[in-house]
Amino acid sequence: MIVDLKNKKATLFDGGIHPFHTTTLDSVSQSVVSVLGHPAATENKQVRVHDFFVTQKDVLAILEAELGPFTIQDIVVPQLVEHCNAGLARGEFNEANVYGLIQANIFGAELSACRWPEGDDSTLLGLPKRDIKEEVKKVLATLQNAP
Repeated sequence: MIVDLKNKKATLFDGGIHPFHTTTLDSVSQSVVSVLGHPAATENKQVRVHDFFVTQKDVLAILEAELGPFTIQDIVVPQLVEHCNAGLARGEFNEANVYGLIQANIFGAELSACRWPEGDDSTLLGLPKRDIKEEVKKVLATLQNAP
C-alpha cells in the first residue's frame, strides 16, 4: 500500500484484499532484546514476529475514518511483476523496478514474504498485543506534529 496523506490518495495492490503480517518498530526493538535474552529458544532459528495480520483495505478504512475518503488506485500485481522484470531484463536497475518487485512480494496474492501461519514467535518473545487503530492514530499524530 502506498499512501499520500497530504493529497488523500492510496495505491492498493490486487484490490488490497490479501492479508499480510506487519510489525511496529517498537515490537521489532523488543524482539531483538528478547532474542538476546532467550538464546536457547532462538539460537539458529528463523524468528518471525508480528503485531497485526491485516489487509491494505483494513488500514485504508482506519485512515479514512480519521481523515475522510481517499482516492484509490489499484495496481494488478502480475502486471507489475511483468513490467518490473522486463525493465530489469533491459538492465534498468532503478528504484521503480526493484521497489515494484518488493511491493509485489509483500502485497501480492502469491508467495508473499509477509504472510505465514499465525503461530510465530511473538508470544515467546513477550510482545504485547497492540491495537492497529491506536497505532495508526499514533503515526498520524506524529506526522501532524512533525516540522
